[in-house]
Amino acid sequence: MIQIKSDKKIMSEIENILLRKRNFVSKIPEKAVFLFSGGFDSTAAIAYIIENWGTEIFPLFINRGQSNIEYEKEAVKHFEKILIERYPDKFNKVKEINVNIPAIEIKKDIPKKLQDIIGHPMRNPIMELYGVQYASTLDSVKTVLIASTPTDNYAHSQLATLRSLTISACMGMDDWNWQITTPLKDPFLGKNISKKGLADWAIKNNFNFDQTRSCIENSKTPCGKCVACKHRKEIYEL
Repeated sequence: MIQIKSDKKIMSEIENILLRKRNFVSKIPEKAVFLFSGGFDSTAAIAYIIENWGTEIFPLFINRGQSNIEYEKEAVKHFEKILIERYPDKFNKVKEINVNIPAIEIKKDIPKKLQDIIGHPMRNPIMELYGVQYASTLDSVKTVLIASTPTDNYAHSQLATLRSLTISACMGMDDWNWQITTPLKDPFLGKNISKKGLADWAIKNNFNFDQTRSCIENSKTPCGKCVACKHRKEIYEL
């Protein structure tokens, strides 16, 4: 099986297509849709790019049938208020859509072994394409951002996957100005930013992220054992 995340040749070929068609791979946008879950990565990354890029953010929250929906929505509402107060001209009200990803008729049949390797098949790419649909309703927005960090290992979180989705969006929208990427590990947008680096920035800039929601379990208190909780520990341990 080809491992896209480590195949530099494939990445180079994809980027060369983008360069030939539009003379850039990724660029800092004036406006962007940001997939916002209320988790640490997306919440802190939104604050980071508003502060450092001056980008206007249109946050999109997807109620996709996640088990922790009650607690994610709680975190989204909490930080929506904080971000609007802190960045009134740069952070817009959260747009929420309701769509099951994966479809409930399919989700129950996905083998656990497969989920352990790649997560829910194509979950993130489908969410990002919903981001493109939302962006198409806005004025002059042709960027969709996610908060994938350098240590996110699922195939759907890799930069090569985001590059291929960018080409898909450009072709599907018949417009080569579209981009789907992450501000945390795209070399054309700046240096890699780890969870710990993002947390250090947030602390330095008085951005309290304690009430972000990372745990995937349906419990008010984070379980401390799921993949998301283990990743969150990187903030404090690295």
